[in-house]
Amino acid sequence: MEFEAKDKFVKELFNEKYETLCYYVGKETGDKAFAEDVVQETFLELWRKAEDLQDHPNLSGWLYLTARNKMLKLGKKKSQLYPVEDSKLIVTGKEKEYEEIEFTESMKSLISETEYEMLRDYYVGGYSAADIAKKYRIKKGGVRMRISRIKKKLGADILKGWILFAICVWEIFNG
Repeated sequence: MEFEAKDKFVKELFNEKYETLCYYVGKETGDKAFAEDVVQETFLELWRKAEDLQDHPNLSGWLYLTARNKMLKLGKKKSQLYPVEDSKLIVTGKEKEYEEIEFTESMKSLISETEYEMLRDYYVGGYSAADIAKKYRIKKGGVRMRISRIKKKLGADILKGWILFAICVWEIFNG
């Protein structure tokens, strides 16, 4: 691919998708400057692979997926720059990270380690039921059933917690 054609290809996508990608990453991270860095890295990757991506059937999807991957990769590097202060765990400069860790730990207390890994593989890792079936040496249909049961189990325990909370609040205000 000639330089001019490559330049035109990348500029057109840049003009079309830059703002929406910044919005997407910014919404995920809450950091506008970091979002802009991620999107610039995404378009740099597009520039590097422009020849291969010229005939890609879903360039928008590729851009969003690449931006997500860059966000995760750069986020890990960024997290190493922040110290732990005042006994608060600060991973990326946000307390939201601490809440996610707390949620994960409470979820792990409700289900087994294997169940947690299976959910993580399916929802976070994006593995298919067939991939998970191979990993845990169970049938593909069994994976779907287990995930369904795990979700019901988590939902029931979370619902119980909310009901208990509502009863306590009711007692406080009407006691």
